Amino acid sequence: MIEQGNLLLAPFPFSDQSGRKVRPIIVISNNRYNQYHDDLVVVGVTSNLFKDPYYIDFTNSDLDFGNLTAICQIMTDALTLMDKEL
Repeated sequence: MIEQGNLLLAPFPFSDQSGRKVRPIIVISNNRYNQYHDDLVVVGVTSNLFKDPYYIDFTNSDLDFGNLTAICQIMTDALTLMDKEL
């Protein structure tokens, strides 16, 4: 089962909905929601660092396991619903 906090790669939509790009995402919907729904609430992650006061830095120290290849930021303005099948 996909769980809250999982870091996944998925086709994430551009903000203007003109297309998609495979990028890392973090599942933010809770496990109960994930168990009973066909979609997930996710947030995008980027390695293009911005001085946006609302973006959250994301590094290897934030992971329980695995490694990031670069310092990243969680794009708090990039929340979306995503079908689990993607």
